Amino acid sequence: VSKFGILYTSGEVNSVNTANKAKDYLTSKGIEFTEIAITNSSEVQQAAQSLVGSVDAMFVPNDSVIQASMTLVSEVARDAKIPVYCSSATTVESGAFATVAISDKGIGAMSADMAVQILDGTAVADIPAVVVPASATVINNQTLEALGIALSDDVKNTATFVDDAQ
Repeated sequence: VSKFGILYTSGEVNSVNTANKAKDYLTSKGIEFTEIAITNSSEVQQAAQSLVGSVDAMFVPNDSVIQASMTLVSEVARDAKIPVYCSSATTVESGAFATVAISDKGIGAMSADMAVQILDGTAVADIPAVVVPASATVINNQTLEALGIALSDDVKNTATFVDDAQ
């Protein structure tokens, strides 16, 4: 990938922050990008279409507006053979190609461990905060097939594969 399209909602602070981190990362790696910030859901499809022909891949951060319209983004991207990478497994289930994200099972396990500590008498203030690492690779089967991407055996053996949400 030599050029990413970053698609996000300008009014969602979490989305803006993640988009800015993505831009910093891409800049540090010498990868070009085009960003498109939308303001509402009526702009999602047109924004995705405007990236076709000028980017090799798209990135969508955690963004509730785009998530709600992800089927439109994924349709545009699949037709153009452009993978969409995102920040959440939910977005992959809505048609994005892939993510490396926080594992819900990992969060559950860490939360259960903390609950056990509390039940065993440890004060909540004595339990350190934990940053859950992004470690779960999730890939959408339908998008994988539509894009015709070949995966390495390592990815095949470690990723979680999901189908489009119905």
